[in-house]
Amino acid sequence: MIKNINGKYCVIHGHAQKSGSKIDKPKGSVIKCFDTLEEARKMHRAIVISQKTQSFHKSILCFRDLKLTQNEILNKIDNNDMQRIKQNNPHPFFRAYDLAMEGEFSPKVLGEENIKSIKWTRKAIQSIKNVALKGIKFFKGHNEDNSTDDRESFGEVVANYETETEIDNKTHHIIIGYFPDKSLVVNDDIISMEAEWSFFDYAGKWIADKLSSVTGIALGATKNGEQPAFSGARLLGEVQALEKGIKMSDEKKLNFYDLQKSVKEMNVFPHQIFTLDQLKEDREFGKHFIEFETKEKKFVEDIKVLETRAKTAEDKIKSIETDYNKTTAKTRMDNYLKTNNIILTPKEKNFIDVEFNDLSDLTDESIQKFVPKARDKFKTLAQQGIFGEIKKEEIQVTSGGDKKIDLEKPEFNDCITPD
Repeated sequence: MIKNINGKYCVIHGHAQKSGSKIDKPKGSVIKCFDTLEEARKMHRAIVISQKTQSFHKSILCFRDLKLTQNEILNKIDNNDMQRIKQNNPHPFFRAYDLAMEGEFSPKVLGEENIKSIKWTRKAIQSIKNVALKGIKFFKGHNEDNSTDDRESFGEVVANYETETEIDNKTHHIIIGYFPDKSLVVNDDIISMEAEWSFFDYAGKWIADKLSSVTGIALGATKNGEQPAFSGARLLGEVQALEKGIKMSDEKKLNFYDLQKSVKEMNVFPHQIFTLDQLKEDREFGKHFIEFETKEKKFVEDIKVLETRAKTAEDKIKSIETDYNKTTAKTRMDNYLKTNNIILTPKEKNFIDVEFNDLSDLTDESIQKFVPKARDKFKTLAQQGIFGEIKKEEIQVTSGGDKKIDLEKPEFNDCITPD
């Protein structure tokens, strides 16, 4: 955004200040002001290009998802638990849910009238593994006090674990439940824990510290308009365990269609059977790989173009700042003299102006150091008679400065009196 403020064209900060940032400015604050609208527009365009490049990089990190295969679910269940369950149910049904993850969520807190936004840190999610969850029951919906009295159970937790790899840079805790009657929970694709957490208040914001206990897991269905307190607490995968695996005998060979059906029922994915190179050779999949690699190459090239533009924009900003310093340097020096009540004689002013032309660092700090040093030089040279006869009151006393000047410079002709 560009605004005209007191005759100057100013670039205004357009978004809210990032939390914890030491360099980001509050929304509405002035970034820089220029004498011309074109200069302001150049800087504004440079900032927009830089922000788009950063946003583009950030959005790529979001293309992640977590789905569990049947084998991944079954491998997490202890063999003793599996044998115990199969004694009563030869084909048990299991489901995996994402129980909790890092982030800021708004669950219902018992005893609190208003919904509170609570931040769950990585440490808080990691505390879940210290609480025994195996055997915790699944119920339909919540009750008023998290008690389990007189509530019908639809399943139990048989395994739980923390994700070994991070998803979207967040730690997740996964639970696997056994459900005796699949038909009763077929639509329940979300869960919500009934638990006791310890919290602490930090600057008016609630932070989850650690999990103390879990009394139950509430099942819910998004098709019924229900939403979990943790927005990602959803179904990750399910499996119907078989009593026996597929067996081929001499009497009956398994044909392709039976095999295809069995593979689908077992929820087996291509990457569990074929390598990436083998998939590339497939006449159907292969063309998609080629298309993807072409787009990926184009994507990399586009990123380089955006980075080049951002670098060019940064260089342009530096160039604009340099030009700005050059065009306003004399004015800023005059303002410094006026602010500090420094009055220069005509010869002293002429001398300092000539010296000022050789100053490369034109920042305010440099100018403030330059003036007293230049005045000291003038005083020293004047006392040596370089400028001819100068009255005592024309020599201002300052400190510092010992740089020698080239008296042969034509710029000094009008302030040097010949012998």
